[in-house]
Amino acid sequence: IDSEVVQFQILSDDASKMVFLREDRTLEFHARFGKYYTTRLPKHCRDMMYDYCSCDLMCVGSSSSIYRLNLEKGTFMKPFASSCPSINTCGIDPSHRLYVFGGSDGIVEFWDPRVKKPIAFLDVTP
Repeated sequence: IDSEVVQFQILSDDASKMVFLREDRTLEFHARFGKYYTTRLPKHCRDMMYDYCSCDLMCVGSSSSIYRLNLEKGTFMKPFASSCPSINTCGIDPSHRLYVFGGSDGIVEFWDPRVKKPIAFLDVTP
């Protein structure tokens, strides 16, 4: 690994496949034998999540765009557009499969992946 790892995600049940989000805007994919593939992201990202059902790896960070890389097709999909100026964190609710994005402005967005847009907002600013 050539630069600092910001985040990593395990892609398989046995942890034989992993992806690392590096500080230099690079996603680095590893298999059991080592480094497999690298690709560059359009902007700096702070967090990522993997949706096992759709095979989408989503990266968020210094912009309002939610970058989606479909690992089944091997291509970047059209990014989602958040209302937050930048996004600090992301996650998936395991029981409902809702995507959750925490913005730098204190707004948490809840997205339904079936409609590909936010369905609810929560303001957590003090």
